[in-house]
Amino acid sequence: MTPSHPDCGSVGEASEYEPALRLLSVNRFYWPDHSATSQLLTDLAVACSRAGHSVTVVTSRQIYDRPRAGLPARERQDGVRVHRVWTTRWGRDWLPGRAIDYAVFYFAALLALLRLARPGDVVLVKTDPPLLSVVAGLAARWRGAQLVAWQQDLFPEVASALGLRWAAGLSGRLLRSLRNRSLRRARATVVLNDRMAEHLRRAGVERGVRIIANWPDAAIQPVAPADNPFRATAGLEGRLVAGYSGNLGRAHLPSKIAELVAATGDIAGLTWVFVGGGAGLAQMRARLGSLGADRVQFHPYQPRERLSESLSAPDVHLISLDPACEGLIMPSKFYGVLAAGRPVLFLGDPDGSIAKEIRSHGLGLVLPADRPEAWHPLLADLLARPKRLAEMGARARARFEAAYRPEQALAAWIDQLTQAAAPEPSMQAKAPAGAPAAGWPGWAARLVFIVLALTVALLAFWPHLSIPDPPILSGQGDLLRHLVAFAALYVVGRLGWPAAGWLPAALAAAAVLLEVGQLLVPGRGAYLDDAGASLAGLVLGWLVWAAARRLGWPPHRAV
Repeated sequence: MTPSHPDCGSVGEASEYEPALRLLSVNRFYWPDHSATSQLLTDLAVACSRAGHSVTVVTSRQIYDRPRAGLPARERQDGVRVHRVWTTRWGRDWLPGRAIDYAVFYFAALLALLRLARPGDVVLVKTDPPLLSVVAGLAARWRGAQLVAWQQDLFPEVASALGLRWAAGLSGRLLRSLRNRSLRRARATVVLNDRMAEHLRRAGVERGVRIIANWPDAAIQPVAPADNPFRATAGLEGRLVAGYSGNLGRAHLPSKIAELVAATGDIAGLTWVFVGGGAGLAQMRARLGSLGADRVQFHPYQPRERLSESLSAPDVHLISLDPACEGLIMPSKFYGVLAAGRPVLFLGDPDGSIAKEIRSHGLGLVLPADRPEAWHPLLADLLARPKRLAEMGARARARFEAAYRPEQALAAWIDQLTQAAAPEPSMQAKAPAGAPAAGWPGWAARLVFIVLALTVALLAFWPHLSIPDPPILSGQGDLLRHLVAFAALYVVGRLGWPAAGWLPAALAAAAVLLEVGQLLVPGRGAYLDDAGASLAGLVLGWLVWAAARRLGWPPHRAV
Protein backbone atom coordinates (compact mmCIF):
# COMPACT_ATOMS: atom_id res chain seq x y z
CA MET A 1 0.00 0.00 0.00
CA THR A 2 1.32 3.43 -0.90
CA PRO A 3 2.17 5.61 2.08
CA SER A 4 0.08 8.71 2.23
CA HIS A 5 -0.44 11.90 4.15
CA PRO A 6 -3.37 11.86 6.56
CA ASP A 7 -4.63 15.27 5.45
CA CYS A 8 -4.18 14.84 1.71
CA GLY A 9 -7.81 13.97 1.13
CA SER A 10 -8.82 17.58 1.64
CA VAL A 11 -5.99 19.13 -0.34
CA GLY A 12 -7.07 20.82 -3.55
CA GLU A 13 -10.50 19.19 -3.72
CA ALA A 14 -11.85 19.41 -7.27
CA SER A 15 -15.04 21.48 -7.39
CA GLU A 16 -17.97 21.14 -9.74
CA TYR A 17 -16.86 24.37 -11.42
CA GLU A 18 -13.44 23.18 -12.59
CA PRO A 19 -12.63 20.30 -14.91
CA ALA A 20 -10.83 17.29 -13.49
CA LEU A 21 -7.10 17.40 -14.05
CA ARG A 22 -5.61 14.66 -16.22
CA LEU A 23 -2.05 14.30 -14.93
CA LEU A 24 0.60 12.18 -16.62
CA SER A 25 3.83 12.08 -14.57
CA VAL A 26 7.17 10.60 -15.57
CA ASN A 27 10.15 9.72 -13.39
CA ARG A 28 12.49 6.73 -13.39
CA PHE A 29 11.45 5.67 -9.87
CA TYR A 30 8.12 5.43 -8.06
CA TRP A 31 6.74 3.67 -5.00
CA PRO A 32 7.84 1.24 -3.51
CA ASP A 33 11.19 2.84 -4.32
CA HIS A 34 12.59 4.89 -1.41
CA SER A 35 14.61 7.56 -3.25
CA ALA A 36 13.68 11.19 -2.61
CA THR A 37 12.30 11.86 -6.10
CA SER A 38 10.17 8.72 -5.87
CA GLN A 39 8.73 9.57 -2.45
CA LEU A 40 7.90 13.13 -3.45
CA LEU A 41 6.20 12.08 -6.68
CA THR A 42 4.29 9.34 -4.85
CA ASP A 43 2.96 11.84 -2.32
CA LEU A 44 1.88 14.28 -5.02
CA ALA A 45 0.29 11.62 -7.25
CA VAL A 46 -1.72 10.20 -4.34
CA ALA A 47 -2.81 13.69 -3.24
CA CYS A 48 -3.97 14.53 -6.77
CA SER A 49 -5.86 11.25 -7.03
CA ARG A 50 -7.58 11.82 -3.68
CA ALA A 51 -8.54 15.31 -4.85
CA GLY A 52 -10.53 13.75 -7.67
CA HIS A 53 -8.03 14.04 -10.52
CA SER A 54 -6.95 11.38 -13.01
CA VAL A 55 -3.30 10.42 -12.42
CA THR A 56 -1.01 8.12 -14.41
CA VAL A 57 2.69 7.64 -13.63
CA VAL A 58 5.21 6.45 -16.23
CA THR A 59 8.20 4.91 -14.49
CA SER A 60 10.65 2.00 -14.66
CA ARG A 61 10.43 -1.46 -13.09
CA GLN A 62 13.53 -0.82 -10.98
CA ILE A 63 14.24 0.21 -7.41
CA TYR A 64 17.03 2.73 -6.81
CA ASP A 65 19.48 0.33 -5.18
CA ARG A 66 17.95 -2.87 -6.64
CA PRO A 67 18.00 -2.49 -10.43
CA ARG A 68 16.79 -6.06 -10.97
CA ALA A 69 13.77 -5.72 -8.69
CA GLY A 70 11.34 -6.46 -11.54
CA LEU A 71 8.26 -4.55 -10.38
CA PRO A 72 4.97 -5.28 -12.19
CA ALA A 73 4.41 -3.58 -15.54
CA ARG A 74 0.92 -2.35 -14.64
CA GLU A 75 -0.47 -1.54 -11.24
CA ARG A 76 -3.01 0.68 -9.50
CA GLN A 77 -2.06 2.22 -6.15
CA ASP A 78 -4.33 4.53 -4.18
CA GLY A 79 -6.17 5.44 -7.38
CA VAL A 80 -2.94 6.12 -9.31
CA ARG A 81 -2.35 4.13 -12.49
CA VAL A 82 1.29 3.05 -12.58
CA HIS A 83 2.68 2.26 -16.03
CA ARG A 84 6.15 0.72 -15.72
CA VAL A 85 8.19 0.51 -18.92
CA TRP A 86 10.89 -2.06 -19.59
CA THR A 87 14.50 -0.90 -19.41
CA THR A 88 17.92 -2.46 -19.18
CA ARG A 89 19.02 -3.02 -15.57
CA TRP A 90 22.70 -2.32 -15.26
CA GLY A 91 22.19 -0.18 -12.16
CA ARG A 92 24.31 2.67 -10.80
CA ASP A 93 27.64 0.99 -10.11
CA TRP A 94 28.98 0.83 -13.69
CA LEU A 95 28.85 4.23 -15.43
CA PRO A 96 28.45 2.95 -19.03
CA GLY A 97 25.67 0.64 -17.84
CA ARG A 98 23.93 3.53 -16.11
CA ALA A 99 24.12 5.51 -19.37
CA ILE A 100 22.51 2.60 -21.22
CA ASP A 101 19.74 2.44 -18.60
CA TYR A 102 19.14 6.16 -19.08
CA ALA A 103 19.03 5.94 -22.87
CA VAL A 104 16.60 3.01 -22.89
CA PHE A 105 14.35 4.74 -20.36
CA TYR A 106 14.31 7.93 -22.48
CA PHE A 107 13.13 5.93 -25.49
CA ALA A 108 10.64 3.76 -23.59
CA ALA A 109 9.20 6.76 -21.73
CA LEU A 110 8.82 8.69 -24.98
CA LEU A 111 6.86 5.85 -26.55
CA ALA A 112 4.69 5.51 -23.44
CA LEU A 113 3.97 9.24 -23.31
CA LEU A 114 3.09 9.32 -27.01
CA ARG A 115 0.66 6.48 -26.45
CA LEU A 116 -0.89 7.73 -23.19
CA ALA A 117 -0.96 11.52 -23.54
CA ARG A 118 -4.02 13.29 -24.89
CA PRO A 119 -4.65 16.92 -25.81
CA GLY A 120 -5.21 18.95 -22.66
CA ASP A 121 -3.29 16.57 -20.38
CA VAL A 122 -0.60 17.92 -18.06
CA VAL A 123 2.72 16.08 -18.35
CA LEU A 124 4.70 16.49 -15.12
CA VAL A 125 8.35 15.58 -15.62
CA LYS A 126 11.04 15.23 -12.95
CA THR A 127 14.82 15.07 -13.36
CA ASP A 128 15.63 11.36 -13.09
CA PRO A 129 17.23 10.66 -15.47
CA PRO A 130 18.73 14.08 -16.22
CA LEU A 131 17.27 16.12 -19.11
CA LEU A 132 14.05 14.13 -19.03
CA SER A 133 12.19 17.37 -19.81
CA VAL A 134 13.66 17.27 -23.33
CA VAL A 135 12.05 13.90 -24.08
CA ALA A 136 8.79 14.67 -22.26
CA GLY A 137 8.63 18.06 -23.93
CA LEU A 138 8.69 16.46 -27.38
CA ALA A 139 5.89 14.09 -26.44
CA ALA A 140 3.82 16.90 -24.91
CA ARG A 141 4.15 19.06 -28.03
CA TRP A 142 3.32 16.23 -30.41
CA ARG A 143 0.26 15.22 -28.37
CA GLY A 144 -1.04 18.69 -27.56
CA ALA A 145 -0.39 18.36 -23.80
CA GLN A 146 1.00 20.92 -21.36
CA LEU A 147 4.46 20.36 -19.88
CA VAL A 148 5.29 21.16 -16.25
CA ALA A 149 8.93 20.59 -15.25
CA TRP A 150 9.83 19.77 -11.64
CA GLN A 151 13.54 20.60 -11.35
CA GLN A 152 15.08 18.74 -8.41
CA ASP A 153 18.50 19.80 -9.68
CA LEU A 154 20.05 21.57 -12.65
CA PHE A 155 21.99 19.32 -15.00
CA PRO A 156 24.55 19.55 -16.64
CA GLU A 157 25.59 22.45 -14.40
CA VAL A 158 25.92 20.01 -11.48
CA ALA A 159 28.30 17.84 -13.48
CA SER A 160 30.35 20.90 -14.43
CA ALA A 161 30.46 22.08 -10.82
CA LEU A 162 31.77 18.67 -9.77
CA GLY A 163 34.69 18.93 -12.19
CA LEU A 164 33.53 16.85 -15.16
CA ARG A 165 35.26 18.55 -18.09
CA TRP A 166 32.82 17.49 -20.78
CA ALA A 167 30.02 19.32 -18.94
CA ALA A 168 31.95 22.59 -19.07
CA GLY A 169 32.70 22.29 -22.78
CA LEU A 170 30.75 22.08 -26.01
CA SER A 171 28.78 19.01 -24.89
CA GLY A 172 27.66 20.75 -21.73
CA ARG A 173 26.60 23.87 -23.62
CA LEU A 174 24.59 21.76 -26.04
CA LEU A 175 22.83 19.90 -23.23
CA ARG A 176 22.06 23.14 -21.40
CA SER A 177 20.64 24.56 -24.60
CA LEU A 178 18.37 21.54 -25.09
CA ARG A 179 17.18 21.68 -21.48
CA ASN A 180 16.57 25.41 -21.54
CA ARG A 181 14.68 25.10 -24.81
CA SER A 182 12.38 22.48 -23.28
CA LEU A 183 11.84 24.61 -20.14
CA ARG A 184 11.09 27.76 -22.13
CA ARG A 185 8.31 25.84 -23.88
CA ALA A 186 6.95 24.40 -20.61
CA ARG A 187 3.77 25.85 -19.13
CA ALA A 188 5.56 26.03 -15.77
CA THR A 189 8.95 25.19 -14.27
CA VAL A 190 9.01 24.51 -10.54
CA VAL A 191 12.29 24.86 -8.62
CA LEU A 192 13.15 24.46 -4.94
CA ASN A 193 14.60 27.80 -3.86
CA ASP A 194 15.39 31.35 -4.92
CA ARG A 195 18.90 30.60 -6.15
CA MET A 196 17.72 27.86 -8.49
CA ALA A 197 15.07 30.21 -9.88
CA GLU A 198 17.62 32.97 -10.40
CA HIS A 199 20.00 30.56 -12.15
CA LEU A 200 17.31 29.60 -14.67
CA ARG A 201 16.28 33.19 -15.25
CA ARG A 202 19.88 34.11 -16.03
CA ALA A 203 19.86 31.24 -18.53
CA GLY A 204 16.84 32.75 -20.28
CA VAL A 205 14.13 30.56 -18.71
CA GLU A 206 11.67 33.12 -17.35
CA ARG A 207 8.23 31.86 -18.34
CA GLY A 208 6.31 30.23 -15.51
CA VAL A 209 9.22 29.76 -13.08
CA ARG A 210 7.80 29.12 -9.61
CA ILE A 211 9.27 28.07 -6.26
CA ILE A 212 7.66 25.20 -4.35
CA ALA A 213 9.87 23.66 -1.68
CA ASN A 214 10.04 19.93 -1.16
CA TRP A 215 8.60 18.34 1.97
CA PRO A 216 9.23 15.37 4.30
CA ASP A 217 6.99 12.44 5.11
CA ALA A 218 4.02 13.72 7.13
CA ALA A 219 4.39 10.83 9.56
CA ILE A 220 7.82 11.96 10.82
CA GLN A 221 7.61 12.98 14.48
CA PRO A 222 10.30 13.67 17.08
CA VAL A 223 11.07 10.63 19.24
CA ALA A 224 12.74 11.10 22.62
CA PRO A 225 16.11 9.31 23.00
CA ALA A 226 14.86 7.17 25.88
CA ASP A 227 11.91 5.93 23.79
CA ASN A 228 13.79 5.40 20.53
CA PRO A 229 14.15 1.73 19.43
CA PHE A 230 16.76 2.72 16.82
CA ARG A 231 19.11 4.10 19.47
CA ALA A 232 18.58 1.03 21.63
CA THR A 233 19.23 -1.44 18.79
CA ALA A 234 22.35 0.44 17.64
CA GLY A 235 23.77 0.61 21.18
CA LEU A 236 23.66 4.41 21.30
CA GLU A 237 22.19 4.87 24.78
CA GLY A 238 24.04 7.48 26.76
CA ARG A 239 26.13 8.64 23.81
CA LEU A 240 26.28 11.87 21.81
CA VAL A 241 25.20 11.11 18.25
CA ALA A 242 25.92 13.08 15.08
CA GLY A 243 23.98 11.62 12.14
CA TYR A 244 23.73 11.69 8.37
CA SER A 245 20.66 10.31 6.60
CA GLY A 246 19.94 9.65 2.91
CA ASN A 247 21.98 9.62 -0.27
CA LEU A 248 25.62 10.62 -0.02
CA GLY A 249 26.94 11.43 -3.48
CA ARG A 250 29.77 13.45 -4.97
CA ALA A 251 27.92 16.72 -4.39
CA HIS A 252 27.75 16.02 -0.64
CA LEU A 253 31.49 16.36 0.06
CA PRO A 254 32.26 12.77 1.15
CA SER A 255 35.99 13.43 1.55
CA LYS A 256 35.35 16.45 3.77
CA ILE A 257 32.82 14.51 5.83
CA ALA A 258 35.44 11.82 6.40
CA GLU A 259 37.84 14.59 7.42
CA LEU A 260 35.20 15.97 9.81
CA VAL A 261 34.67 12.56 11.43
CA ALA A 262 38.42 12.12 11.87
CA ALA A 263 38.84 15.66 13.25
CA THR A 264 36.16 15.19 15.90
CA GLY A 265 37.22 11.73 17.04
CA ASP A 266 38.41 12.98 20.43
CA ILE A 267 35.06 14.50 21.45
CA ALA A 268 34.08 12.37 24.43
CA GLY A 269 31.15 10.03 23.85
CA LEU A 270 30.56 11.07 20.20
CA THR A 271 29.39 8.48 17.67
CA TRP A 272 28.80 9.27 14.00
CA VAL A 273 25.87 7.35 12.47
CA PHE A 274 25.33 7.19 8.69
CA VAL A 275 22.01 5.88 7.36
CA GLY A 276 21.45 5.54 3.61
CA GLY A 277 23.52 4.84 0.52
CA GLY A 278 25.31 6.34 -2.45
CA ALA A 279 28.78 6.32 -3.96
CA GLY A 280 30.04 8.72 -1.31
CA LEU A 281 28.90 6.43 1.47
CA ALA A 282 30.93 3.58 -0.02
CA GLN A 283 33.93 5.93 0.04
CA MET A 284 33.20 6.70 3.68
CA ARG A 285 33.07 3.02 4.56
CA ALA A 286 36.45 2.47 2.92
CA ARG A 287 38.07 5.34 4.85
CA LEU A 288 36.36 4.93 8.23
CA GLY A 289 35.33 1.30 8.36
CA SER A 290 38.25 0.35 10.60
CA LEU A 291 36.95 2.57 13.42
CA GLY A 292 34.91 0.86 16.08
CA ALA A 293 31.10 1.00 16.39
CA ASP A 294 31.49 3.49 19.21
CA ARG A 295 33.09 5.94 16.74
CA VAL A 296 31.18 5.40 13.49
CA GLN A 297 28.28 3.23 12.33
CA PHE A 298 26.72 2.55 8.93
CA HIS A 299 23.09 1.49 8.46
CA PRO A 300 21.02 0.89 5.31
CA TYR A 301 18.06 2.98 4.20
CA GLN A 302 15.21 2.72 6.70
CA PRO A 303 11.60 2.04 5.68
CA ARG A 304 9.28 5.04 5.83
CA GLU A 305 7.51 3.69 8.90
CA ARG A 306 10.81 3.86 10.83
CA LEU A 307 11.97 7.29 9.65
CA SER A 308 10.82 8.99 12.85
CA GLU A 309 13.11 6.67 14.84
CA SER A 310 16.17 6.92 12.57
CA LEU A 311 15.91 10.69 12.04
CA SER A 312 15.37 11.31 15.77
CA ALA A 313 18.31 9.16 16.85
CA PRO A 314 21.05 11.81 16.38
CA ASP A 315 21.47 14.77 18.70
CA VAL A 316 22.50 16.80 15.65
CA HIS A 317 22.05 16.05 11.94
CA LEU A 318 24.73 16.71 9.32
CA ILE A 319 23.69 18.07 5.91
CA SER A 320 26.42 18.84 3.40
CA LEU A 321 26.64 20.39 -0.06
CA ASP A 322 29.57 21.29 -2.25
CA PRO A 323 29.65 25.12 -2.42
CA ALA A 324 29.98 24.85 -6.21
CA CYS A 325 26.53 23.23 -6.28
CA GLU A 326 24.68 26.01 -4.47
CA GLY A 327 21.71 27.03 -6.58
CA LEU A 328 21.88 23.75 -8.47
CA ILE A 329 20.79 21.26 -5.76
CA MET A 330 18.71 21.53 -2.58
CA PRO A 331 19.23 18.50 -0.27
CA SER A 332 15.79 17.03 0.50
CA LYS A 333 17.06 15.55 3.78
CA PHE A 334 16.88 19.08 5.23
CA TYR A 335 13.10 18.89 5.51
CA GLY A 336 13.11 15.50 7.24
CA VAL A 337 15.60 16.74 9.84
CA LEU A 338 13.34 19.71 10.63
CA ALA A 339 10.31 17.42 10.94
CA ALA A 340 12.22 15.20 13.39
CA GLY A 341 12.97 18.27 15.53
CA ARG A 342 16.74 17.95 15.41
CA PRO A 343 19.40 20.69 15.07
CA VAL A 344 21.03 21.03 11.65
CA LEU A 345 24.79 20.85 11.26
CA PHE A 346 25.48 22.25 7.78
CA LEU A 347 28.83 21.70 6.03
CA GLY A 348 29.14 23.83 2.93
CA ASP A 349 28.85 27.42 1.73
CA PRO A 350 28.19 29.76 4.70
CA ASP A 351 26.21 32.01 2.33
CA GLY A 352 24.17 29.17 0.82
CA SER A 353 20.41 28.66 1.03
CA ILE A 354 20.47 26.20 3.95
CA ALA A 355 23.11 28.19 5.84
CA LYS A 356 21.00 31.34 5.60
CA GLU A 357 17.91 29.52 6.83
CA ILE A 358 19.83 28.04 9.75
CA ARG A 359 21.03 31.47 10.86
CA SER A 360 17.69 33.21 10.21
CA HIS A 361 15.71 30.80 12.37
CA GLY A 362 18.31 29.50 14.84
CA LEU A 363 18.11 25.93 13.54
CA GLY A 364 21.68 24.77 14.14
CA LEU A 365 25.29 25.37 13.23
CA VAL A 366 27.14 26.19 9.99
CA LEU A 367 30.59 24.69 9.35
CA PRO A 368 32.33 26.51 6.45
CA ALA A 369 33.61 23.88 4.02
CA ASP A 370 36.86 25.79 3.49
CA ARG A 371 37.73 26.19 7.20
CA PRO A 372 38.42 22.71 8.62
CA GLU A 373 40.33 24.20 11.53
CA ALA A 374 37.01 25.61 12.86
CA TRP A 375 35.03 22.37 12.73
CA HIS A 376 36.19 20.73 15.96
CA PRO A 377 35.78 23.69 18.33
CA LEU A 378 32.38 24.67 16.89
CA LEU A 379 30.94 21.15 17.11
CA ALA A 380 32.47 20.40 20.50
CA ASP A 381 31.00 23.61 21.92
CA LEU A 382 27.54 22.82 20.53
CA LEU A 383 27.49 19.24 21.84
CA ALA A 384 28.53 20.43 25.28
CA ARG A 385 25.33 22.49 25.58
CA PRO A 386 22.34 20.13 25.78
CA LYS A 387 19.93 22.99 26.54
CA ARG A 388 21.01 24.83 23.39
CA LEU A 389 20.60 21.63 21.35
CA ALA A 390 17.07 21.19 22.69
CA GLU A 391 16.15 24.78 21.84
CA MET A 392 17.49 24.41 18.30
CA GLY A 393 15.55 21.17 17.89
CA ALA A 394 12.34 22.85 19.03
CA ARG A 395 12.88 25.71 16.59
CA ALA A 396 13.56 23.19 13.80
CA ARG A 397 10.21 21.49 14.39
CA ALA A 398 8.48 24.87 14.58
CA ARG A 399 10.04 25.86 11.24
CA PHE A 400 8.73 22.64 9.72
CA GLU A 401 5.24 23.35 11.05
CA ALA A 402 5.30 26.91 9.72
CA ALA A 403 6.82 26.42 6.27
CA TYR A 404 7.30 22.81 5.19
CA ARG A 405 4.23 20.80 6.10
CA PRO A 406 3.29 18.49 3.22
CA GLU A 407 -0.26 19.83 3.03
CA GLN A 408 1.03 23.30 2.19
CA ALA A 409 3.32 22.12 -0.60
CA LEU A 410 0.77 19.68 -2.01
CA ALA A 411 -1.94 22.36 -2.11
CA ALA A 412 0.46 24.67 -3.96
CA TRP A 413 1.32 21.88 -6.38
CA ILE A 414 -2.29 20.97 -7.13
CA ASP A 415 -3.06 24.64 -7.72
CA GLN A 416 -0.10 24.89 -10.09
CA LEU A 417 -1.10 21.77 -12.03
CA THR A 418 -4.73 22.83 -12.41
CA GLN A 419 -3.55 26.23 -13.69
CA ALA A 420 -1.36 24.45 -16.21
CA ALA A 421 -4.36 22.43 -17.43
CA ALA A 422 -6.37 25.59 -18.15
CA PRO A 423 -6.14 26.92 -21.73
CA GLU A 424 -3.69 29.76 -22.18
CA PRO A 425 -5.20 33.00 -23.51
CA SER A 426 -2.65 32.98 -26.32
CA MET A 427 -3.91 29.60 -27.50
CA GLN A 428 -7.21 31.20 -28.51
CA ALA A 429 -5.62 34.08 -30.37
CA LYS A 430 -5.23 34.21 -34.11
CA ALA A 431 -2.40 32.05 -35.37
CA PRO A 432 0.59 33.86 -36.87
CA ALA A 433 0.88 34.30 -40.61
CA GLY A 434 2.22 31.19 -42.27
CA ALA A 435 0.54 28.76 -39.88
CA PRO A 436 -0.29 25.47 -41.59
CA ALA A 437 -3.84 24.79 -42.66
CA ALA A 438 -5.76 22.84 -40.05
CA GLY A 439 -5.86 19.18 -40.86
CA TRP A 440 -3.82 19.43 -44.09
CA PRO A 441 -1.29 18.42 -45.11
CA GLY A 442 -0.11 17.28 -41.67
CA TRP A 443 -1.92 13.97 -41.22
CA ALA A 444 -1.27 12.74 -44.77
CA ALA A 445 2.36 13.89 -44.75
CA ARG A 446 3.01 12.13 -41.46
CA LEU A 447 1.70 8.88 -42.91
CA VAL A 448 3.92 9.32 -45.98
CA PHE A 449 6.85 10.13 -43.71
CA ILE A 450 6.39 6.90 -41.76
CA VAL A 451 6.19 4.85 -44.98
CA LEU A 452 9.27 6.57 -46.36
CA ALA A 453 11.20 6.01 -43.14
CA LEU A 454 10.37 2.30 -43.10
CA THR A 455 11.35 2.01 -46.74
CA VAL A 456 14.70 3.69 -46.14
CA ALA A 457 15.35 1.40 -43.19
CA LEU A 458 14.56 -1.71 -45.25
CA LEU A 459 16.77 -0.60 -48.14
CA ALA A 460 19.61 0.13 -45.75
CA PHE A 461 19.44 -3.07 -43.73
CA TRP A 462 18.31 -5.70 -46.21
CA PRO A 463 20.94 -6.57 -48.84
CA HIS A 464 18.51 -8.25 -51.25
CA LEU A 465 16.42 -5.09 -51.69
CA SER A 466 19.25 -3.16 -53.37
CA ILE A 467 18.23 -1.51 -56.64
CA PRO A 468 20.53 -2.10 -59.64
CA ASP A 469 22.40 1.04 -60.69
CA PRO A 470 21.86 2.37 -64.22
CA PRO A 471 25.13 2.55 -66.22
CA ILE A 472 25.20 6.34 -66.13
CA LEU A 473 25.69 6.32 -62.34
CA SER A 474 28.90 4.29 -62.53
CA GLY A 475 28.28 2.47 -59.28
CA GLN A 476 27.23 5.57 -57.33
CA GLY A 477 23.56 4.62 -57.14
CA ASP A 478 23.71 3.74 -53.43
CA LEU A 479 24.98 7.22 -52.56
CA LEU A 480 22.27 8.78 -54.71
CA ARG A 481 19.60 6.74 -52.99
CA HIS A 482 20.82 7.95 -49.59
CA LEU A 483 20.85 11.54 -50.83
CA VAL A 484 17.34 11.42 -52.31
CA ALA A 485 15.84 9.39 -49.47
CA PHE A 486 16.92 11.76 -46.72
CA ALA A 487 16.05 14.83 -48.75
CA ALA A 488 12.56 13.38 -49.18
CA LEU A 489 12.33 12.50 -45.51
CA TYR A 490 13.17 16.07 -44.58
CA VAL A 491 10.65 17.68 -46.94
CA VAL A 492 7.82 15.31 -46.08
CA GLY A 493 8.68 15.58 -42.39
CA ARG A 494 8.38 19.37 -42.52
CA LEU A 495 5.03 19.00 -44.24
CA GLY A 496 3.82 16.85 -41.37
CA TRP A 497 5.48 18.90 -38.60
CA PRO A 498 6.00 22.46 -39.95
CA ALA A 499 7.61 23.77 -36.75
CA ALA A 500 9.70 20.67 -36.06
CA GLY A 501 13.03 22.04 -34.88
CA TRP A 502 13.86 18.51 -33.75
CA LEU A 503 13.63 17.02 -37.26
CA PRO A 504 17.19 17.68 -38.58
CA ALA A 505 18.83 16.25 -35.46
CA ALA A 506 16.50 13.23 -35.45
CA LEU A 507 17.16 12.43 -39.12
CA ALA A 508 20.91 12.97 -38.72
CA ALA A 509 20.92 10.54 -35.81
CA ALA A 510 18.88 8.09 -37.87
CA ALA A 511 21.40 8.30 -40.72
CA VAL A 512 24.25 7.41 -38.38
CA LEU A 513 22.28 4.65 -36.65
CA LEU A 514 21.38 3.07 -39.98
CA GLU A 515 25.04 2.71 -40.85
CA VAL A 516 25.97 1.41 -37.41
CA GLY A 517 23.01 -0.98 -37.46
CA GLN A 518 24.23 -2.55 -40.69
CA LEU A 519 27.12 -3.98 -38.71
CA LEU A 520 24.56 -6.45 -37.34
CA VAL A 521 23.70 -7.71 -40.84
CA PRO A 522 25.99 -10.48 -42.15
CA GLY A 523 28.00 -9.28 -45.09
CA ARG A 524 27.19 -5.61 -44.50
CA GLY A 525 29.12 -2.82 -42.83
CA ALA A 526 29.08 0.84 -41.87
CA TYR A 527 30.17 3.29 -44.57
CA LEU A 528 31.16 6.90 -43.95
CA ASP A 529 30.36 7.88 -47.56
CA ASP A 530 26.80 6.60 -47.19
CA ALA A 531 26.36 8.52 -43.94
CA GLY A 532 27.81 11.60 -45.63
CA ALA A 533 25.36 11.25 -48.51
CA SER A 534 22.48 11.00 -46.04
CA LEU A 535 23.59 14.18 -44.26
CA ALA A 536 24.00 15.91 -47.61
CA GLY A 537 20.43 14.83 -48.38
CA LEU A 538 19.26 16.66 -45.28
CA VAL A 539 20.93 19.83 -46.51
CA LEU A 540 19.34 19.34 -49.94
CA GLY A 541 15.94 18.78 -48.32
CA TRP A 542 16.33 21.95 -46.30
CA LEU A 543 17.16 23.93 -49.46
CA VAL A 544 14.14 22.49 -51.28
CA TRP A 545 11.87 23.27 -48.32
CA ALA A 546 13.20 26.83 -48.01
CA ALA A 547 12.74 27.43 -51.74
CA ALA A 548 9.20 26.00 -51.66
CA ARG A 549 8.22 28.26 -48.77
CA ARG A 550 9.49 31.31 -50.65
CA LEU A 551 7.34 30.29 -53.60
CA GLY A 552 4.29 30.04 -51.35
CA TRP A 553 4.02 26.25 -51.19
CA PRO A 554 2.53 24.45 -49.36
CA PRO A 555 -0.60 26.61 -49.13
CA HIS A 556 -1.42 28.00 -45.67
CA ARG A 557 -4.22 29.83 -44.03
CA ALA A 558 -4.69 31.36 -40.60
CA VAL A 559 -6.32 29.01 -38.13
